[in-house]
Amino acid sequence: MRREAEHYRVLVETTTAVLWGARPDGSATSGSETWSSYTGQTEVEHSGFGWLDALHPDDRAKTLERWLYSVKHEIPYEAEYRLRRTDGAYANVISRGLPLFDGEHKVREWVGTVQDITALRRSELAAAERLKQLEDAQRMLVASERLAAVGELSAAVAHEIRNPLGAIFNALNMLRREMRHPLLDVMTEESDRLNRIVGDLLDFARPCEPRFSGESITKVIHQALSSVDLSSRGIDVQLQLTNEVDQLPMDGRLVRQLLINLFENAAQAMPPVGGKLQIRTERTDDALSLYVSDNGPGVPPHLRERVFAPFFTTKATGTGLGLAVVKRIAESHGGSVELEPVQVPGAHFRVEIPLSARP
Repeated sequence: MRREAEHYRVLVETTTAVLWGARPDGSATSGSETWSSYTGQTEVEHSGFGWLDALHPDDRAKTLERWLYSVKHEIPYEAEYRLRRTDGAYANVISRGLPLFDGEHKVREWVGTVQDITALRRSELAAAERLKQLEDAQRMLVASERLAAVGELSAAVAHEIRNPLGAIFNALNMLRREMRHPLLDVMTEESDRLNRIVGDLLDFARPCEPRFSGESITKVIHQALSSVDLSSRGIDVQLQLTNEVDQLPMDGRLVRQLLINLFENAAQAMPPVGGKLQIRTERTDDALSLYVSDNGPGVPPHLRERVFAPFFTTKATGTGLGLAVVKRIAESHGGSVELEPVQVPGAHFRVEIPLSARP
């Protein structure tokens, strides 16, 4: 018996688990040395249901409920909760207990252990985060490969369409010199629309490799405005450009295309009468923020995350590539573009262009 007692004493002292005991009614007996050294509670503080004070306040009620359920039904107990250590920090632990029965099959006492699983939970969270990153990377890779294939197909189709389209334009010009007919205007308008679609496909398929040089953002904005027919649509343009910074390391041709796409997108969304296009620039840290806002209907909340996706559009006509090209140009400059949260009616885009070249 002395040998057995010594054996179990050594086993208890060398275990990494915290040991505890309880009476048949569920109240704790005097605390063990391992409990006191781990939580800092004295035997008096631990006894009864004082051990609950060492638990995180948010975990006490559900832990007690589970413990009393096991006591009532005399079944093994297991619970996971946060336990305060002597340094005041809370550790993730799992507690298990078993009832010990006497000769009449009545619970004589409860014995159990508390095991610190903080490192295990931390590893599980890290593994879950890593798995999520891998899944996101895989989705991005699949999407990138799909877009690359679509881009190659778009370029091939656009080139094949552009040749006969040129012949159609030449034929229309010759017919206009020979005759006047309202159907010629319809054919011209539809041919122009087809030409714009071809242009969008080529812009999307063309490699976006900016050639950085010092460019005036004010000049590029005015060039983009002159390339979009806003006056005939009765759109009021409001400019608020900062004098704090003007020269930017950027590809003026690409940024001009970015702005044209944003202006066209805004013009198409605004009402026939009373349209307002607001363009504002300001310096923010190490970048220039460029805001383009309109007073159209805006973007429905359930579609806001998809506006930059290629081939996504809510318009009856168009390819849905305009904003996708905007995003690609902004990112090729080391910047970004996003649809601002809804504050007032309309769509509000913010483009950031770094003050130093970051391709």
